[in-house]
Amino acid sequence: MVADMSAANPLPIGGVFARDADTAWPRRSTAWAIVALFCVAAILSYTDRQILSLLVDPIRVDLHISDTEVGILQGVAFAVIYALAGLPLGRLADIAQRRRVLLAGVALWSIGTLACGYAPDFATLFAGRLVVGVGEAALTPAAMSIIGDLFPPHRRGLAIGVFIMGMAVGGGVAISIGGAVLGLVANGALAATPLAALAPWRAVLTLLALCGVPLLALLVFIPEPARRGALAQRPSLT
Repeated sequence: MVADMSAANPLPIGGVFARDADTAWPRRSTAWAIVALFCVAAILSYTDRQILSLLVDPIRVDLHISDTEVGILQGVAFAVIYALAGLPLGRLADIAQRRRVLLAGVALWSIGTLACGYAPDFATLFAGRLVVGVGEAALTPAAMSIIGDLFPPHRRGLAIGVFIMGMAVGGGVAISIGGAVLGLVANGALAATPLAALAPWRAVLTLLALCGVPLLALLVFIPEPARRGALAQRPSLT
């Protein structure tokens, strides 16, 4: 995917955005392709986030953890760090290259999911869930910021709405995707692969972690759009 730029579109508003009319906007097809990629990332992040709810019983048996520890893994281990990490990562999206923030986030949550798949005990699984939470907290602020610079103001609301819809759909289909993957693994779909030696729940988490690799490969090629409006005048990290 290349940053093919078209002629500048006049903007219907003034103020700090008036000077954006002098800067070319990305081609509409390129911008929407990036939004679609962000939606895919959202679906994968929700699947990695919620898959643990399908794997509770085998994890409890294999790792000998209590119901309280299961609740901690599904709630506190992810939700608290996700909420806390969202603030500094949101600020980082304001001052750093947002593509790098996205790449780091996807890499982190994939590594965290992989660590969960190979966790020998509760403490390691807890640490892996923390890493997943930090990584996924990077997606929304960085993606929203990029989308804001891909579309002129009179189209920006629709683009953000599509991304939010993708996140909502991701939350809804994540369990279905996770269940389908678990079913495939349980039915021996990975019998001819190195993952066949793993317990099904470990194989599912490992497979989901590996799904982050093609996503990272695609995100590398998205352009870092020029910042527009008031933020464009502020110094940023490179």
